[in-house]
Amino acid sequence: MGNRDCSSPGNCIAGFVSGIKVGIWIAFSHCRKKYYLCKKIQKNMKITLNSVVSVTYKLNSKPEGGEEKFIEEAGKNNPLTFLFGVGGMIAGFEANLNGLALGDTFNFSIRPEDAYGEKHPDNLVDLPIEAFKDEKGEIQRDMLKIGAIIPMQDNEGHHMRGVVVKVGINDVSMDFNHPLAGQHLRFEGEVVALRAATEDELAHGHVHGPGGHHH
Repeated sequence: MGNRDCSSPGNCIAGFVSGIKVGIWIAFSHCRKKYYLCKKIQKNMKITLNSVVSVTYKLNSKPEGGEEKFIEEAGKNNPLTFLFGVGGMIAGFEANLNGLALGDTFNFSIRPEDAYGEKHPDNLVDLPIEAFKDEKGEIQRDMLKIGAIIPMQDNEGHHMRGVVVKVGINDVSMDFNHPLAGQHLRFEGEVVALRAATEDELAHGHVHGPGGHHH
């Protein structure tokens, strides 16, 4: 910048272009410093109340005294993203993630009481087979297979899912416990993204944008 030599049009244009280049470099340097500062802050963040957390994981479950079984996984292309500390995740899951930082890996197990609870006998129900009739009044026997998960609704309109345990002549035994009730859960994965929640996210109680809720 300084005084430009405008004794000729060429000198004046050259000085103007040089000034633009310097301005662009200053702006670029400023943005780069802000970028690395943000990355440093993000790297130093710890998972705490009202953090927006993204994790990859593999989930295995094991009944008491039984063998471990693979259930599901979330990879880097589709991580689990959630607002930490608002009750959206099981208590044992959040307790083990609390205090971790970006890039940290984890491998922990959760007892049933800190996950989906124990199986309750009251959630085993015998329903009359007539409850499974279709609009034509015919019993939908194709869906009444042992282990099949059937979406249902109670008298108050609450939606629930039950597992077919036994099919009799007049009754169908259904298990309305959570599928992972009574199971020890093991999560193995990595914290792949971490940031503070926005005011809108805190007000709505969930994450907005990629991996979150869309209004």
